[in-house]
This record gives sequence, structure tokens and C-alpha cells, in this order.
Amino acid sequence: MIGLWVEETAKAFFAPTEIRVVTCGSYRRGKETCGDVDVLICRTDGAPIAGMLSPLLAQLRLEGLLKE
Repeated sequence: MIGLWVEETAKAFFAPTEIRVVTCGSYRRGKETCGDVDVLICRTDGAPIAGMLSPLLAQLRLEGLLKE
């Protein structure tokens, strides 16, 4: 499951930062086809999120999840 892959990668990448990862959109709803997987990632400790997305995207590219 792609959503679980993203969740596990994000939680490991940002440990020990507390985050919440939620798969959204048509993939979560189990649609027969979908063009992408929407994922919401937020911190649960109230700290700023600045600078967190780019390193995670780079990691997901290294793991072969992101293609574009």
C-alpha cells in the first residue's frame, strides 16, 4: 500500500518529530483508478514545518516512489 509506504518513510525520516500522516483522495477511497496519491503530513507538536517537505520528497525519490 503506497499510503503506508509514505507514512512509514515519513515517520522514520522525521523521527523523533511527532507527525501525522493521512492518505487522502481517490486512492484512500479505493477508486478503481487514480492518477496520484494525496497525502497530508502535519506535525502534532505545534512546531514550524518550514524546511520539512523538500528533504522528504528527496528521500521518497531515492526510494523510487516519486516519478515526477
